[in-house]
Amino acid sequence: MTINTVARPLPPPVHTSKPAEAAREPGANRAAEAGHAGSSTQISRAASQSTPGAGNTPVDTGRVAALKAAIAEGTYQVDPEQVARGMVEFESKLNGG
Repeated sequence: MTINTVARPLPPPVHTSKPAEAAREPGANRAAEAGHAGSSTQISRAASQSTPGAGNTPVDTGRVAALKAAIAEGTYQVDPEQVARGMVEFESKLNGG
């Protein structure tokens, strides 16, 4: 397999002290300009509302608290085999399996 190369060199990266302000063009982010700046909480909430069955699953708040504490303390251990199984299961669902 051949990978296409870029015919011309890429421009150098732009460094600014305020990347969000430098990248924004007038009118580009109407939600932020209107005072409706989004957040990951708002996005997650909107995503869960649009996902069928979302919000119907009970949450084990004790387990969530324990996981948060383990992550904060740096003691959370990732099981790579479990992650791999989950990825394979997810991929098979995407492929109609």
